[in-house]
Amino acid sequence: MDIYDQLRTGIADRVRHRVWIISDLQQSDLSIARDCLTTATDDFQSLDMKCEQIWYLGDAIQGKNRDVLRQMTEMQIELLQALEVPLFFACGNHEFDPYWDQLESLPLPKGENIEVISHELFSQVPTWRSSKNISDFYFKEKLGDYTLFFFPDHADENGLWFTTGGEVVGHPEAYPYTAEVYQAVAEDIRNTDGPVITAGHNSFAGGLRSSPILSQMLPLPSNVHAHFYGHCHIGDIHWGGPSCYRKLSTVDSQNIPQVDVAALENHRGDAVRSTILEIYDDGTFGVLLREHCRARWSDAYFLAPPEA
Repeated sequence: MDIYDQLRTGIADRVRHRVWIISDLQQSDLSIARDCLTTATDDFQSLDMKCEQIWYLGDAIQGKNRDVLRQMTEMQIELLQALEVPLFFACGNHEFDPYWDQLESLPLPKGENIEVISHELFSQVPTWRSSKNISDFYFKEKLGDYTLFFFPDHADENGLWFTTGGEVVGHPEAYPYTAEVYQAVAEDIRNTDGPVITAGHNSFAGGLRSSPILSQMLPLPSNVHAHFYGHCHIGDIHWGGPSCYRKLSTVDSQNIPQVDVAALENHRGDAVRSTILEIYDDGTFGVLLREHCRARWSDAYFLAPPEA
């Protein structure tokens, strides 16, 4: 038994909640995607760590071939639904790949709506949840006493605009969510009874490849205990730059941890990886980073709850 397994076994009876957090399968080749996700799900099941929820933080798909994207999504439903765990899905920027070549011709003709295949099909699975509308920039869920605020990439139903990398493309002047709207959500968090966890495809300022529009919420209220995000694949120096191996950071000027959980692939990133979040009976967070392709724990962080 290695030190990681010894640690988690020693505190197993103190786990109050456990969540599997995944992000960025992001493949255009169906066979590669199936291989990566099978590697992750097989290793996850071998751990015998029962989870209450799965949080899928975007970029489930990549590319413009709608037939392949549909098969890609159906394959993920097949493998993940078999785990029999409720899943919350927040879209990433690659959910909108089919529309990149159409930016100059968008919006679609009146009465036509964009098709976001992963969002559409995932939302149809019983016990799986996502944003009600593709234009919603956040949605709420619960994990025991914790309120979860998810921040997906989002788009106008007619294709007038969509978000990518924390910016608005297409017709950004039509984007309806002003800085005041984002600050109103921060106020909603502040007025939430009990602790809050935020999660989404992108990080706040201070994380890797952070989102300017999301960072309009800063400073975050003190009842936010942590933020989890994807988008920047660990080990991908092209996009992550010299900080590409940084997994744990904080929100700028605040003692609020941010954890990069990406990615479920090892073609851009350095491993098929994910994160398991454990919340213990004293409010401590255990953040356990798993490299599924190597069947090993790579990092473990234990985060004390904020001072009252």
